[in-house]
Amino acid sequence: MKELRESITGIDQMIIELLSIRMEMARLIGEHKKMHDIPVRDAEREEALLEQLKVRAEKGNLPPELVERIYGLIFEESRRIQQERI
Repeated sequence: MKELRESITGIDQMIIELLSIRMEMARLIGEHKKMHDIPVRDAEREEALLEQLKVRAEKGNLPPELVERIYGLIFEESRRIQQERI
């Protein structure tokens, strides 16, 4: 049990590191959008990406609804970060 929990802790740390990198990319994209007068929200891209992720989730035996909820929050935070740059 201890080893399994340690593995989960390591995975959680990787998830946080990757989320941090993703949010930094969102910040950079927000700067680009501001410079080029591009709207923060790109609903088509979000929908397309979400569909791809849900397909990958199903292949990995994850419920697509879980991925949709998680990425809904990730997209929301990414937009918030980008709007801070405006």
